Amino acid sequence: MYRKSLLASLYSRMIKRCKSINGSAGNSGYWVCLVLLLASLIFAGCSESSVSPAQSTVTRFYQATIDTGATGAPSPKELAVMAPYLSTELQRLLFEARALRKSEARAHPDEKPPFADGDLFSSLFEGPTRVVGVSEVEGAGERVLAVEFADENTDPPFNWTDRVALTEENRQPVIADVIYGGDWPFANHGSLRANLEAALADAVEQPPWVLRFDGIGPVRVGMSVPEAEALLGGGLHIERVEEGEACGQAGSTELPDGVSLMVDGNTIVRVDVGTSGILSMDGIGVGDDETGVLARLGPRLRVESHPYEGPEGHNLVLDATGAQGLRMIFETDGQVITRYRSGRQPEVDFIEGCL
Repeated sequence: MYRKSLLASLYSRMIKRCKSINGSAGNSGYWVCLVLLLASLIFAGCSESSVSPAQSTVTRFYQATIDTGATGAPSPKELAVMAPYLSTELQRLLFEARALRKSEARAHPDEKPPFADGDLFSSLFEGPTRVVGVSEVEGAGERVLAVEFADENTDPPFNWTDRVALTEENRQPVIADVIYGGDWPFANHGSLRANLEAALADAVEQPPWVLRFDGIGPVRVGMSVPEAEALLGGGLHIERVEEGEACGQAGSTELPDGVSLMVDGNTIVRVDVGTSGILSMDGIGVGDDETGVLARLGPRLRVESHPYEGPEGHNLVLDATGAQGLRMIFETDGQVITRYRSGRQPEVDFIEGCL
């Protein structure tokens, strides 16, 4: 596609040049010029056979990334455009990077999440505006190709070269990795795959069952029961107050002990934690000293009398910043946290759950 558009552009320019030089189509010189032009284009077209399948894959891929304008981890729509040129493993890593980006943005709305912006597929943060050329690396065959890029938004244009490693799937070459070649400050370094794997490994090492304003682990407030079951890898057992009631408490063997979900109809609306060992995103859990929690969270908390444990006991209410309608409530007996919950209003405020 890229080569055909280039030839079409060349053809148009040469037609104009022939007319300009020879005056009009009725001039015999015009036809001589045209014959020479057609011969050169036929020769150029024939030379396309010298472009290897690997070179074609890389050229088409980067043209797709330029056309989509993808920044950071690609969206599902952008990844669908890129997928024909990427290995299955690299597609998986990019998909998980997008999921990490979204989960971190929800968990820490005041911080910039990983893979939020910048071009992942070249050394330059802003990304290239044009692929200058793709060539085989001497001695590496079609497995490693050198890609020369240009950023034409600078004057003069800025050029650099990265390398692309390929593998074969379904008898077709696909991109398995990008090896960055930039040596300027703030350039991407190492390789795309290594960077993705390192970031995802760090995320896996974090405690997976951390209570957030919008959920716990892979479960998020607002998702449907089937979506939560698919992510948990097991079914949810829902107990409703009465048959036909919308509100219910859901449990699962795939959830940690002491963790339950509240549902409204078929939607997850709240998470309850009634055991120690499951911490909030601020590192607070059941059994923590109330005085220490007040000292740690300070003015972010609103202290209310507990409806059953008062006046000694309290509800420590923490509203989410930048996420209106989400809240976390720590219940205390006046000494320690006895249980806590998070979710959307008004359900998170229900004292006795669905009762």
